[in-house]
Order: sequence, then C-alpha cells, then structure tokens
Amino acid sequence: LVIDHIASDVVLAQSLDFAGKAAVFASLDFSTVFLMLAYILECQTKPSVIASRVLSLMAQYSLRVLCQECKQKNTSDVSKQILDRFQTTAENQHTDIYRAVGCPVCNRSGYVDRITLFEILPLDSWLKDMLLDGARLHDIRQTALKRGFHSLEQKGIELLLSGHTSLE
Repeated sequence: LVIDHIASDVVLAQSLDFAGKAAVFASLDFSTVFLMLAYILECQTKPSVIASRVLSLMAQYSLRVLCQECKQKNTSDVSKQILDRFQTTAENQHTDIYRAVGCPVCNRSGYVDRITLFEILPLDSWLKDMLLDGARLHDIRQTALKRGFHSLEQKGIELLLSGHTSLE
C-alpha cells in the first residue's frame, strides 16, 4: 500500500494498523526525520506500535546544482555570516559561497541540475529500545548523531561550502 500524504492522526493510526499486516509506504511532509517522529508520537501512537511496525523514517530535499561555468562569489552579509558560523572545522577550508548568475551553458538559469538529499533513520534495535524506554527526542537525535547519522542540514551545508549549490 502506498499512501501519498498523511495529513491527520486518524490516517496515521489506520496506516500503522494496516502496517501490521502488509508493507506500507507513506508520506509525511516534514523536513527532518526527527520532526516526523515527534509528529507520530504527538498523535498518541504508542512507542511499541512504532517499534514493531515502522522499518525506517526518511526525509528528503531537492537542491539545485550551480553551473560551474558562470557561478560567482556571493559577497552578501548573509554569506559572510554563514561562513563564519560553519567554517570552524579543518575539513571546511572553503572560503567562498557562490551564487547563480546564468550563461548559455545553463540556459541563463545559473543551475545545471538537481540533487536530492536523503535523511534516513532506520528503526534499529537501539532506537526501538530508546522509544520503548520513553527517551526524549533530543536524546534520540544525539544518539543517532553519535552513531553516524547525517542530517539534511549537514549535507546541504557541505554542498554549499563546497561550491556545488547556492544559498537560494
């Protein structure tokens, strides 16, 4: 069963109930898997139901890829603030953020492609245990990060600092 969009707690409950009998792919419109998990819990879904019927949570976001032929340095104040905030580690040694300009190569759009970023949180045993123990979402997120989870925000910042995408 594929559900295009879950917009109410009733549909969510019915979907999880059906998931006990068959595979269900459903869409929740949230920008991170942790907001998605918060919503599911706020709908009074029992952690035992989540742990037994959900295999993973996934969020996605699409970014445009800058044209390498015409991109230009972005010298705005916002760009400088972002560089100051995120260039604290040795691996982020890029010194510029770029903006789209437009040329014949990119049909004057400034962009040549799109890339889709995914944030996937499998319901592994550690996560099921935390849910069943009533752990706070903040603690679940911190544990996921320690276990190598990469957020959409992290991936987006990496693409921005590497010159592959723009602030826009």
